[in-house]
Amino acid sequence: WEMFAGKIPFSGTTVASLLQQQIHATAPPLATVRADIPPELEQVVMTCLAKDPARRPGSSSRVYQSLRDVLVTDW
Repeated sequence: WEMFAGKIPFSGTTVASLLQQQIHATAPPLATVRADIPPELEQVVMTCLAKDPARRPGSSSRVYQSLRDVLVTDW
């Protein structure tokens, strides 16, 4: 998220508030920060940030394949 948005997805005045958000809050859609992000790329990124580990990609090669499919064809 940070790599594509250019900033971190959460903000807070204390470490505790940042940790609370990282644990419980969903990162804002990338499109709210960058209108040029393809929806398919945003989906890959948001899947990687899923709070439930079972919903995240199972391996780095799976992430690579998903990113390659999006970036080679759409962006």
